[in-house]
Amino acid sequence: MLLGRVSDSDSYTREDEFSADLNVLWEYRPSDQINIKLKTGGNYKLKTRKYDYNELFFSLNEPKAKAYAAILEKWPWMSQYFNPSMAKFPFEPFIDKDYDPGDFMAGNYELVGVPDKNLGIDLIHHLENSLGINWSGAATPQEFTPDFHASGRNDYHGTEKYGAWYLMPTVAIGTKITLIPGVRYEYNQTRYTAVRGNALLMREESQGFIHYDTTFTRKNEFWLPMLHARIRPVQGFDIRASYTQTLSRPSYMEFLPSWYIQMLSIDYKNPNLRPSKSNNLDLQFSLYGDRIGLFTIGAFQKTIKDMVYSRREVILSDSMAVQKYGLTPEATGQDPSKFRSRPIESYVNNQHKADLWGIETEWQSNFWFLPGLLRNFVMNVNYTHTFSKAKYPRTIPVKKWVMVPFPMEVVTSNIDTFYTAPLLYQPDDILNLTLGYDYMGFSIRGSLQYKSDIFSANSWRPELRGHTDAFMIYDLSVTQKLPLKGLILFGNFKNLTKTIEKDINDGTGYITNEEYYGMTADLGIKYVF
Repeated sequence: MLLGRVSDSDSYTREDEFSADLNVLWEYRPSDQINIKLKTGGNYKLKTRKYDYNELFFSLNEPKAKAYAAILEKWPWMSQYFNPSMAKFPFEPFIDKDYDPGDFMAGNYELVGVPDKNLGIDLIHHLENSLGINWSGAATPQEFTPDFHASGRNDYHGTEKYGAWYLMPTVAIGTKITLIPGVRYEYNQTRYTAVRGNALLMREESQGFIHYDTTFTRKNEFWLPMLHARIRPVQGFDIRASYTQTLSRPSYMEFLPSWYIQMLSIDYKNPNLRPSKSNNLDLQFSLYGDRIGLFTIGAFQKTIKDMVYSRREVILSDSMAVQKYGLTPEATGQDPSKFRSRPIESYVNNQHKADLWGIETEWQSNFWFLPGLLRNFVMNVNYTHTFSKAKYPRTIPVKKWVMVPFPMEVVTSNIDTFYTAPLLYQPDDILNLTLGYDYMGFSIRGSLQYKSDIFSANSWRPELRGHTDAFMIYDLSVTQKLPLKGLILFGNFKNLTKTIEKDINDGTGYITNEEYYGMTADLGIKYVF
């Protein structure tokens, strides 16, 4: 291994938020059988954000005699690793020989060649002082220069305004019927300034970055009605039904008015993203009593409009680059034909509605009625099974062969269609189980969480789709009251079996990503007043 690029970066992030709430409750009882509670209120938020990133770098991928001399002057012992005939400096002396990776990825992979962090920091600062910094940049820098691309492409600043008002009456008719109609109004305005840049116009990061700032204002408002009803036909039995409309707003990182055009792809944020809106129907039946505890079973259905998802597609024609993404010559500095056949990654609203429905059941109980020590057991189990279907847009190119000026295949038009797949990021099965035991001042809870595989990467080609592997996590919690009143000894143990979360490609079955958190434990003493 050879010493390559070294960089020195800093970032500045600031977020300020002002929030105000007002809620009013009014109660009216027109008769002994009817009780009305009227609740209304509002909320206002003003949030500002700013992010600024800067990076200096120095590349040793080409021979840099002055840099090598500066390194050997400060660390002469490294001369045993340096061979002048190679004209490259080795990475080996910067490896931390004492680094302990711990339980890295459960031992399935080996972590080697980890740099010594402190030595690396010293190296960067020493080279900056020895070689200097050319803030204006250079084509073949012999000193540190700004990475103009990295320093500019992700900067942004902006404001978000959010206002909401609601009206929610609760009407109780005797002890058997409760109705809760209501309506909510939400207004949201975002105004962000971000960077649109074309790396193709100046490819060397040390030379500069052709870009400009773009400011975009988004506004949306919604009226969201709802209706909840609860009926108690007999003691110990409830029926609950509801209709609601809810929103899921995209992250500001998805709708910044920015793009970054580079050789292999285009990173395109979508400032026209709209919130996803869901119409929800729920029906639930509950039984409760001294022995059964609380047992609930229900069904739900959701219809989601404007679902936000990430999409990677290929620009098939000049008109697609201009009309769909605004990549005009004035905006990019290049003819749209330069972007033909180039992948573009963006976030979009699905023009087709997505459907999700399922069943959910839960049982909470303790077993006080059992004999002896068995009465101290407690249990909570929850299981959800869902079904989902979504239509995802797909653009198909229409091609033909032309003979002038030479034989070649050209795109003449596009056909917009769709393919059907499950809803993204939605598991089919979720199980949560907790089993516990209480005895005098001692309490223990063991729990497991199971999720079936989740559709996580969509593509019109089934072999390019991906899913997360099913996984199960076990946790344990223990508490013991101490002789001093209010003093409790506790221990919490998470992920006892060190479960690894995996992403898998559907076509090959190969793992594309793994996340390993290991087991964590918290031990301590707390005092409860």
